[in-house]
Amino acid sequence: ALKHYRLDPKKHHIAVHKARVKLRLDMIQEYGGKCKDCGITDVDVLDIDHINNNGAEHRRRKLYGYNLYRFLKKLGFPKDEYQLLCKNCNWKKELNRRRTSRLSDFQSNRTI
Repeated sequence: ALKHYRLDPKKHHIAVHKARVKLRLDMIQEYGGKCKDCGITDVDVLDIDHINNNGAEHRRRKLYGYNLYRFLKKLGFPKDEYQLLCKNCNWKKELNRRRTSRLSDFQSNRTI
């Protein structure tokens, strides 16, 4: 890759960009091509979601964006831990998780 970069940096950047776009589109296709909750198909707003809310572990290991897509491809795009959600549904899921967590914390701290 370094050799190609040195020969023609602009051409190299274009090739890398195309490869990343293709990988993202392949990932979207592998996970059904639409938001699992609302069904939207706009690729600009679709994101991979960790079903079990364990994305923090991947972020600590620098597995997000393109690196996460490569990781998922290497694993064969597993469907048991990941799903495709639009940004709205992904955010609604996170808000619900936070509310549930706060309610749980509140209830566990109550004295009877």
